[in-house]
Amino acid sequence: MIKGKHYEKFLIITIGISVFAGVMSTSMITIAFPDLVFDFKIDYSTLQIRNILFFSFFAAGLPLFGSIADRVGPKKLVQFGLTLFILSNIVSGFSINWAIFLVAQSLQAISDSMIVPALVLLIRQSFKDEKIGWAFGWFSATLASATLIGPALGGGIVEYTSWRYIFLALTLFSLVSLMLGTLILPKDGKRNRNKQIPFMNTVSLVLFLCFFQFSLVASSSIFLTVSLVVALLSLSMLLFLETRNKVNKIFPAGAFNNKIFVVSLIRVFLLFLVSNAMILIIPSLMRDHFGLSPDVIGLIIIIESIIAISLAGFAGKLADLNALKTMTFGFIPILSGLVLLQLTSNININPIILFVLFFLCIGLGSTFASPALNKIAMLSVPKEETGSYMGLFQMIQFGTGAFASGIIGLLVSGGTSTLEIRELRSVFGVAIFLIISAVLTTMVDKRFLKIQKS
Repeated sequence: MIKGKHYEKFLIITIGISVFAGVMSTSMITIAFPDLVFDFKIDYSTLQIRNILFFSFFAAGLPLFGSIADRVGPKKLVQFGLTLFILSNIVSGFSINWAIFLVAQSLQAISDSMIVPALVLLIRQSFKDEKIGWAFGWFSATLASATLIGPALGGGIVEYTSWRYIFLALTLFSLVSLMLGTLILPKDGKRNRNKQIPFMNTVSLVLFLCFFQFSLVASSSIFLTVSLVVALLSLSMLLFLETRNKVNKIFPAGAFNNKIFVVSLIRVFLLFLVSNAMILIIPSLMRDHFGLSPDVIGLIIIIESIIAISLAGFAGKLADLNALKTMTFGFIPILSGLVLLQLTSNININPIILFVLFFLCIGLGSTFASPALNKIAMLSVPKEETGSYMGLFQMIQFGTGAFASGIIGLLVSGGTSTLEIRELRSVFGVAIFLIISAVLTTMVDKRFLKIQKS
C-alpha cells in the first residue's frame, strides 16, 4: 500500500475509481435507450422492465452487502464486485435477445450493490470525522469524472458504432479499477464472521421492489393483480423475518429510532427520486422531441460533471464547516433548474440553451448537496455499523430509480416509442414539489440539533 504526503487524496481517488465504470454505465446506457428499443423490438414501457430490475436488485443488495462489508471487510467485497461487474458487461454486450440482456443487467446491478457500500465503509474507516466532508467531496469529484467521460463517450459510441461497444468500454475501465484497488486500497482488518447472512430477507425485499414496480407498468388487470399480490406477500415475509430474529437482519436494529438518520432517509428519497427521474427521461426527451443527436446530448450532459470536478473539493470543505447550510444551499439551484424546465415547456426556445442551463443548475446543486447529505447521515450512525446503516441509506437513495421507472412507465403505458414533453409536464411539477419538501426537512435537523446542544 502506497504511503506519502498526498496519500489521503490518492486513496480517495482510488476509492472513487472503484465505482468509476458503474457510474459511467448509467449515463452511457440511457443515451442508448432508443437504440435498445429498436434492436430488441420493444417499446418504452417494456424498456422500463430493465430499469425496474436493475434498480430493484441494486437497491435490495445495498443493505445486504453493507452488512457483509462490516463482517468480511470492504476490500474483498470491492474486488469480488468488480469481477462480477466485468462478467456481466461481457454478457450484456453479447446479448442476442431481451431476456438475456435483462439477466446480464441484473447481475451488473448486484455487482454495483457490492461495491458501493464497501466504498462508503472504506471512507469511514480511512478518514477522521472532521475530514469526512472533504473525502466525500473528492469522492464526488472522481465520480463526476466518470459522468464527464460517460455521456461523451457513450454518445460517440452510439452515434458512430453500436451500443454494444459501450460494454466493451465499461469492461476496460473496470479492469483498471480492479488492478488499482488491489494495489492501493487498505487491507481488511479483523472482522466478525460468525453472524448469519440474511439472504431470505434480501430475496423478500427484491421480490417486493420488483413486483411493486411491475404493478405500476401493468398493461392488464390480471398482471396488476398478480404483481400486487406477490408484492404484498413478499413484504409480509420481509417484515416477519426482520422482526422474528434480532440478529439475522438486513436493516440495523436501531436505525428507525435514530431521528437524524430517519430524516436523512426521507430527504435522500425525495432528492434522488427527482434526480433518477430526470436521468431516465431527459436524454430520451432530448432525442425524441428536440431532435438532438447522441453526441450532442453527451456534450451537454458533461456540463454537470465539469461543475462537480471544479467545485467538489470546495463543497466538501464547506460541508465540514456547516453541513446543514451547505446542503440547503445545494437544493436552491436544483429547484431553479426544474422550474426552468417547467416554465419553458410551452415556449419555443433553443433546446441547446435550455438544457445547458438545466444541467448547469443540476450540477451546481448536486455538487454542494451531495457531500453534506452523506456526512450528516454517516456521522449520525454508530461507527462499527457504518456499512449496515449506510447500506440502508443507499438502498433508499438508489432504490428511487425503480420508483422513477414505474412512474415513467405509467406515463408511456400506451405503448408509444417516443417521449413528448407534454407527457412530462406533470412530472416536472411533482419534482418541484418534492425538492421543496426536501428543503423543509432541514428544519427538522435544526430542531434536533438544538435539542442535543441544550
